[in-house]
Amino acid sequence: MNRKMISAFTPEHVICRLIASWCAFSFFMLITREDDFLQLGYAQNTSVWISLSVILIFFLAYSAIHILSKREETDSWLLLIGATLCVIHWLYKGNRTQNPFLFVMAVILAYGFFVMYFLQKNRSLFEQMHVKRKTAWWIGIIFGLLSGTMIAWITSLRYLTFSSPNFDFGIFVHMFHNMKETGLPDVSCERDVLMSHFAVHISPVYYLLFPFYVLFPSPLTLQIGQAAIVASGVVPVLLLCQKYKLSGKSSAAAAILYALHPALSTSCFFDIHENCFLAPLLLWTFYFFECKRYIPMYIFACFTLAVKEDAAVYILIFALYLVFSKRSFRHGVLLAVSA
Repeated sequence: MNRKMISAFTPEHVICRLIASWCAFSFFMLITREDDFLQLGYAQNTSVWISLSVILIFFLAYSAIHILSKREETDSWLLLIGATLCVIHWLYKGNRTQNPFLFVMAVILAYGFFVMYFLQKNRSLFEQMHVKRKTAWWIGIIFGLLSGTMIAWITSLRYLTFSSPNFDFGIFVHMFHNMKETGLPDVSCERDVLMSHFAVHISPVYYLLFPFYVLFPSPLTLQIGQAAIVASGVVPVLLLCQKYKLSGKSSAAAAILYALHPALSTSCFFDIHENCFLAPLLLWTFYFFECKRYIPMYIFACFTLAVKEDAAVYILIFALYLVFSKRSFRHGVLLAVSA
């Protein structure tokens, strides 16, 4: 116990614990006070002595946890938990700043240092962790469902709170309504005349979502459908990992990275667009090529080309990859010509 107490108060552990204590104190203040933490008055109205006392209480409590714990790196866990709670609150309130982008970048940069420190201190723990491939599938599916649910929830709230504009959500709601009535993607709100939306963007891939709209003719169907399409990309990611015989841990990590990738989720927050099909369709195209199942590969390549007129660029790049990296000249040339 004496040895554990001595190791608990090395300079590194003390500094880490102090920052963790400050994070815990900051989060406590953020949730108990109503005034804006972004204003100078917030700091002026905060008692220095009370702040130091509360931070000291957290520090002593964290020291006791460290001494009583069997692990050496409890401080890094406490630091990451406290920093994560603060960052969530800061990002939630960050739109009040004069320059939200710089504020968010500064917060993410600082948080990145905490994450790197946590990963470095717990490297051995992650190296010892063993995940079966079947478990990796469950983890990937769960994170895919969580991501899809979050996207569907936020985008549905946009519609239900009248936050979805006519350009572009109103266009697609009108288009799907006319598709249900006549089978044609006609709209009258895009160029102030009745016309086909495909005269503006060629996106026949929308007909893949059309049967679900026929069953549930609601704008919410489009928002939820978009979320389900994006989240479904977890499946080809896991299949690619399985094809390359990646470990369960690596497979789970790849699926989690896909599910939580901000470019995939936040791109949905301006309501449904045809681009939501791109990532899953491309991943299925890649998977079937790797499995040498060329007919499904061409089918999904055609689906990708049906997303939008500029989706051909993705297939063309993939075709060049086949020609120059995989030496698959026949399939590369056919895909390039198709694009």
